[in-house]
Amino acid sequence: MDLNVSSLPTWNNLDNADVAKQCQQFAFINNSIIALSCANTLLTRNNLSTQEKNQAVELYNHSLQQLVNLVLQQRTLDNLVVKVNGLNLAKQKHRLVLTSAFNILEPRLKVTEFGELGVLAIRERDNTKKGQDKFYPSEGIFRSVNFQFDSLTVHNGKYVLKLHAAELSSATDITKGNNQYQQKYSPAAAYLSLLQKADIDNFSVIGVIHAAKAEFRRGVFAVEPISTTKIPIIMIHGLNSDPIIWRYLTMVLLNDQQLSNHFQIWHLYYPSGPPPFFTSMKLKQSIDDLLSSINQPNFTDDAVFIGHSMGGIVTNVLTTDSEYALWDAAFIDRPEMFEEKPDRDLENIFIFKPIFKHNTVFFLDTPHRGSEVATSTIGYFSSALVNLPQSFLGLFQNFTSKIGLEKMTKAMQPFMEGPNSIQVLRPGHPLMNALNELPIAGEAYSIIGTENDLHCLSDSDCSNISDGVVNYNSAHIDQAKEDIIVPSTHNSFQSEQAIEFIKSKLLQLIK
Repeated sequence: MDLNVSSLPTWNNLDNADVAKQCQQFAFINNSIIALSCANTLLTRNNLSTQEKNQAVELYNHSLQQLVNLVLQQRTLDNLVVKVNGLNLAKQKHRLVLTSAFNILEPRLKVTEFGELGVLAIRERDNTKKGQDKFYPSEGIFRSVNFQFDSLTVHNGKYVLKLHAAELSSATDITKGNNQYQQKYSPAAAYLSLLQKADIDNFSVIGVIHAAKAEFRRGVFAVEPISTTKIPIIMIHGLNSDPIIWRYLTMVLLNDQQLSNHFQIWHLYYPSGPPPFFTSMKLKQSIDDLLSSINQPNFTDDAVFIGHSMGGIVTNVLTTDSEYALWDAAFIDRPEMFEEKPDRDLENIFIFKPIFKHNTVFFLDTPHRGSEVATSTIGYFSSALVNLPQSFLGLFQNFTSKIGLEKMTKAMQPFMEGPNSIQVLRPGHPLMNALNELPIAGEAYSIIGTENDLHCLSDSDCSNISDGVVNYNSAHIDQAKEDIIVPSTHNSFQSEQAIEFIKSKLLQLIK
């Protein structure tokens, strides 16, 4: 990079075409500093042709990236002083990396950058676990940072280059002269940085077998800045799983500017050993806490829920008004009739209302009527490995010891000695049967996986469709507005067809 410092060139008396030529000359001799200043000057000019504008944008971004790279690598040049305003780059526990330096390990995780002007980096900072930080992933908080040219002067024989950096998560314009340009930003790039550090998948098996050891990771986690105006898309994994299963769907949604501008994505994690009704109660508390932190009385009444497998059962609970249907399936008397009042958490397991008034729900591979696998040898063996946390067991043991099993319905009595999630997913469970009869507060869609045919026209044909864990008869629900069958071995969250189906329905919501 040529750094022979002299007075700065002026372009006041040149027309746009001549300025564009001079900019290219500075680019040719690899003087990124003057090339950047020249390109910035051109971007301020009136009546730019499309070619001149595109040339100026390209040179501006290319030259700026070279200089930002110097800053991030903490390299210095004798005749150059760089000052960055807007962000304290020296702040401890903050790390920045250019998005151009990303190593994309999976082809399906490509990043789309929105906007046209600036250089993108991703800023990472540690999660303090305080305030709203507790609603972001424990692995860290990642944000898209845009660098822009501010000014260039010469002082004491040195170039003094001032840049401006700002965290951006939505479309933001920058004014140069009388012209406006959209600054670059990328929610998907920030999410990809999170994925490269994520360790939540280490808690998939632990969450089933030793739920108490994974309890500290339970919660709802925004993968981008929490918005007071965007509709939440809440993704809920299934048994022996974790939020990383949603990486392909999340990237597709973040890479679509319309969807990214309209929705925000929240991932839920929970230890999946305890039954889904207990899990739903705990997750509802987490979502309520997040909504309280937003503290906006006019926050949207709409939400999108996407649940896979047992996560679909949790989704069903979070989007349904149970009234007394589940309580009556378990107990012969209503709560107010007991001398010993049930614990509030216990009552909330059986009696619940939807969190949002209107929900759009996507069920993926969901065993609404249970799974035969849960009754198989593998199911019984897996069930025996589950160690339920005392926080769950105590709820039932304390209450049933006070009221006696005779106050339980005959159908429920066998399940009150601390049932785990696998036992609840056996066909015929009374709470599953009761839940399956309740209407969802909104519209539902079903995505049903199959290892066999992709179409069925009769009940007998449909009964042959299964993804190896959940069959069609269990995954299909009459109240679904539409359903599709996709190739799947109980992993429809990976299906490009399923993801495109979800994306198309979300785009319809915003039209």
